Amino acid sequence: MLEYIKRGIIPIGAYCAPQCPSGNLKNRITLEQYKIAKDCGVNIMYGHSEVFGTKTEKYVFDALEICERVGMTYYVRDAIASEYIEIVTGDRTKAFADLSEDEKKDLNERFRRNIEKYSRYKAFGGIIFADEPGYESFDGISEAKKVFKSVCPDKTFYINMYPYYITPEQYQFGFRCSGIDRKSDIEEFKVVEGGRNIERYKFLYDAYIKKVNPEIFSYDAYPFITIGTMKTGVHEILWEMPQFLHERECENGIPYAVFLQAGGLWEGDARTRIPTIGEVKLGISIPLLYGAKCLQIFPYMFPNDWQDDKLAYAGIVDANGNKTEFFDYYKQAFRQVGAIGGYLLKAKIKSGEYSNGLPRKEEIEKIQWSECVYQGELPKCGNIEISPRKPLLSVESKTQALIGVLSVDELDAYFAVNNSSTEENEITCSFDGAYNFEIIRDGVAEEKQGDKITVRLSAGDNALIIRRE
Repeated sequence: MLEYIKRGIIPIGAYCAPQCPSGNLKNRITLEQYKIAKDCGVNIMYGHSEVFGTKTEKYVFDALEICERVGMTYYVRDAIASEYIEIVTGDRTKAFADLSEDEKKDLNERFRRNIEKYSRYKAFGGIIFADEPGYESFDGISEAKKVFKSVCPDKTFYINMYPYYITPEQYQFGFRCSGIDRKSDIEEFKVVEGGRNIERYKFLYDAYIKKVNPEIFSYDAYPFITIGTMKTGVHEILWEMPQFLHERECENGIPYAVFLQAGGLWEGDARTRIPTIGEVKLGISIPLLYGAKCLQIFPYMFPNDWQDDKLAYAGIVDANGNKTEFFDYYKQAFRQVGAIGGYLLKAKIKSGEYSNGLPRKEEIEKIQWSECVYQGELPKCGNIEISPRKPLLSVESKTQALIGVLSVDELDAYFAVNNSSTEENEITCSFDGAYNFEIIRDGVAEEKQGDKITVRLSAGDNALIIRRE
């Protein structure tokens, strides 16, 4: 990922890559499918159903060769990772912490031999080592990272972490903790009445950074949910997690990556909404406003293991490899991402009133969990500025707008976001004098002059305004 960032390109990863045969589904690890992903804007593929060290191993090498042909980077999944992450004992498993020094040495050597086999491919960009591991697995992950970096110091050792609205057991033992007959005994992970989830998350984040020291921090959260009568409600995690991670990045220099919601009604949760194009754009615009360095789609392809889920609707492409409406949504949005690119630093100005089709306040207060739906007030967990900064004097807008004050090639720039996923917006920025501006919107640049700049943005959309002398 960092190699893209260093080149001024925001990496766009795809979780649930085109998949190998499963049941009645034919092989979709093909040149045609990878060209579709490339056309959408994806530049990194995360291996998914094809796993090194299993019966699907041959497809790992097929994907690596195809990625080289289309000019894409590929992250390998390796089954050996589970031995480093394992935290429970049983008939067939042994926790990493319980391994003897000789067993750890043997595990490391086997992992090293694996890496040498797939790292020789030109498209190899790293390893997708774990998804949502718990606190108890951090020591094993740290050990594996040392082995990986000894072979591939310039490649990415990738871990994806949790959102913050999870159980204490998930915080401590990981996503697949349901089979563990243990309760969390870490006080910081416990749910406190009236407390903020972000406070629970800080302990996990800080411990992970200290033990693993990742080159980039990735997390997933799917904010477009329907709670009660709030059919257009958006979970505040869309704003709060990027604020928190931006603040931490300012302290430790570790950039962060976010996931984008491509579907809904999955895994038995009817509250998870199928996003509109306005929601897709908002899901991209807000993290970029707070300086996210990498965007990731979930799921890129409808997962093989969801075949029996008759409710779920998800993916840029469906289980058979056919494009869904999300392909057009994301291709349009990624065209703008590609045009503005680079390093977006954060500050903002709040303007207008939040408008997102929510019911009246008295109705909202009757709905359980309504407090987690964003209602127009930004979460307070970062160094937020809400006053104008010269030469920008004021911002006027029809509905709530967020403005990020940036520096682009030593020039002042302003990242304007329509903070509504349902309403179009007109944002006017007034300056202390007449200037030359370059405005990038919908992936297209235009030049304007004057002391006021007005941009019209569709729901959730953004524009980059660069002030030139």
